[in-house]
Amino acid sequence: MTKEEKKAQKKGMFARIAIRVIDNLEIDIKDIHIRFEDSFCFTNKPYAFGITIKSISMITIDDNDVKAFIDRTNSKHKEDPLYKKLIMNKLSIYWSDNPKSLLSAIDNQEALEKSLDNMDKLIEDNDFILRPCILFNSNNLRPFKVRPVS
Repeated sequence: MTKEEKKAQKKGMFARIAIRVIDNLEIDIKDIHIRFEDSFCFTNKPYAFGITIKSISMITIDDNDVKAFIDRTNSKHKEDPLYKKLIMNKLSIYWSDNPKSLLSAIDNQEALEKSLDNMDKLIEDNDFILRPCILFNSNNLRPFKVRPVS
């Protein structure tokens, strides 16, 4: 085997490994909270709105919606479709006309962490635009499904 053939074989091996890793990549993100709080820019009355997500997960599945390891580098499975399952757990959107401010705690790290730990208590029931729910998509061909959190 020549030097160039060995290089080509190495490149091919690394490309196959990269394809396997990307095809089977799993994502798991927890405790997301994005909040906008204002008390002086747009109105004289304080308000806050935001989105919270307990977790986002994405996994590779087979055509039966079962978690699977996919190897499309194998010539037998080269043309197989790739399915991913996306789940957003406890997705919610809120708006509050009379928020308990987090901005006042921003200079005090301990107070800010305590406020963030008790975020569920900061969001009142009547502030929700979208109550906490689970959003999931079984594969690329189906629309998202929403299930309320009980």
